[in-house]
Amino acid sequence: MTGSVKGFTSFANKKNENIIFTHCFLHREALMTKTLVGDLREVMDQVVKVINHIKSSSLKSRLFEKMCEGMDSDNSKLIFHSAIRWLSRSRVLSRFYDLSEEIIVFLTIEE
Repeated sequence: MTGSVKGFTSFANKKNENIIFTHCFLHREALMTKTLVGDLREVMDQVVKVINHIKSSSLKSRLFEKMCEGMDSDNSKLIFHSAIRWLSRSRVLSRFYDLSEEIIVFLTIEE
């Protein structure tokens, strides 16, 4: 599809030489997020540790959900991170941020 000799790119360039092609930005983002560096890696590792701690037992998970419902949270469930799906990081971090107050309260009560 993006070949310079065959495919749509070469066909379109023959019709109009001013056309600019870029590879799909989602694939670029997927490759970029595959290898997090430095501080980003540390943040993701800490978030995954906290989520895994809360989700480590069904009791903790249910208590967290009940506490979120009691605090009138929009969300009550944490999302596991999956290294297979690259969109997972975004969803995990967004949900973690949305529930950050509830997570702090839960971890404080648990100690």
